[in-house]
Amino acid sequence: GARVTVKGSRVLESKWERSQDPHGKGVYSKKLWMAALPDALFEGGYFPFRTQNADEVEIGLMPWAARWKGRVPYSLPRGMLFEDGRRMQQLATYEDLVRLPGSFWVAPGGGVVHIQPYGGDPAGKLFEVAVQPHILRPKTPGMGFIRVTGLTLEHCANGFPRIGIGALYTRGGHHWIIERNTVRQANSVGIEFGYRTFEMQDKRHPPREDPDLGHTIVRGNRIHDCGTAGIRSHTVSHALVEHNDITDCGWQDVEYYWETAGIKMLVNTGTLVRHNRVGRIEAGSGIWLDWNNRNCRVSGNVIHDVRTAAGAVFIEASQVPNLVDHNVIWNVDGQAVRLADSDHTTVAHNLIGRIGEDLVYARVATSRSLGGRGLTSAGNRVVNNIFVDVAKPVALAEGADNAAEHNVTLSGGVRFDADELLLEWTPRQLLPAVPPVPVLKRDFFGRLSEGVMTAPGPFQQRLPPGAVRLGPDARRVGTY
Repeated sequence: GARVTVKGSRVLESKWERSQDPHGKGVYSKKLWMAALPDALFEGGYFPFRTQNADEVEIGLMPWAARWKGRVPYSLPRGMLFEDGRRMQQLATYEDLVRLPGSFWVAPGGGVVHIQPYGGDPAGKLFEVAVQPHILRPKTPGMGFIRVTGLTLEHCANGFPRIGIGALYTRGGHHWIIERNTVRQANSVGIEFGYRTFEMQDKRHPPREDPDLGHTIVRGNRIHDCGTAGIRSHTVSHALVEHNDITDCGWQDVEYYWETAGIKMLVNTGTLVRHNRVGRIEAGSGIWLDWNNRNCRVSGNVIHDVRTAAGAVFIEASQVPNLVDHNVIWNVDGQAVRLADSDHTTVAHNLIGRIGEDLVYARVATSRSLGGRGLTSAGNRVVNNIFVDVAKPVALAEGADNAAEHNVTLSGGVRFDADELLLEWTPRQLLPAVPPVPVLKRDFFGRLSEGVMTAPGPFQQRLPPGAVRLGPDARRVGTY
């Protein structure tokens, strides 16, 4: 019953002095202060204030990110600084400190930090320095049957590589249960699981010989303020990711190295992502299943206030059936559902509103190959959805057995309160009855479908005028 907080930071006890201009010209501004970062802060040979977010070797292992080599923020140190528990913003140039209270700059060599505090004089304030690459990680890869429950993990100085960096990192383990934890204030990724423990191109590590046993559950966690992603993983077999509350991630604004999202999981088999709230995501998708997904489902999630170059839900480069159903997707600067280079995905019974770009995008986007053939966009179905206040239509590849049918478009009459997770429903017209999708037996609230016809959207019954709460407490666990 105790409340346990595990921090990847240490208290900075160095004396604060007036900042000396690193160009050797005395005090630059009375707003600025400086303090030493002594080696005693850093144990185990990890020096995050001397280590780039992604150095040349790490960028070299991710050829899709090659253009970012040596550029900010990839080139910035991965250490973090907190003033009285509040994250400070790292800047690339010393001179910019005077323009932003609550900012810091790391001098070359990583031995001194310069700041403009949030409130003037730093005396008497608590400064904490994030120094750990992980907060919880097993000693060896592949450990199984581990439960992590009820912890608060915060202040992780992790970097940008695609694999092996989560604040809570299962290190390729299997049969984990990660539930009811709070993971927050990580420089990059909050929770990482999946079979992969290193980048495939990294010849410094021999390939794993133990089998991929999978079956990890990530349930009921509160994940927020992570720099690149709330949850990330590579090679995920039969996982359940449900009832997590993921918000305010992506503040590093590095979407174009293509490893950012509220939830991003690569190479998924038989994986279910349901009943999560994913909101206020900057520079990343809400939920992204990337590459060769097989028989996976994204269902009953509330995804809102997402700014992305891709989709709020993104199913990428897959050739066998996957399912996106009964989600509420609202206020997206980007596409609502993106099915780039994917076949046989069904997008059904979603409520999608206030979308800046395509409602559903299902087209060939790259010239890559999977399983010995070029990627295509065929056999996708967009059915029984409700679209509200749309800007652009559904965009499907032509002549490839793609279909959009029995969708309903509304103008007004629906409002979503993101703070309260409250849907206000007052449309002027009645919804038509539509043929059900046979595989979908239950609606957003877990109610069993009845009758030969059903209603479009995520709710089995036609909603009466009023308000409907969409938070996790309104839904049942284990109904699918």
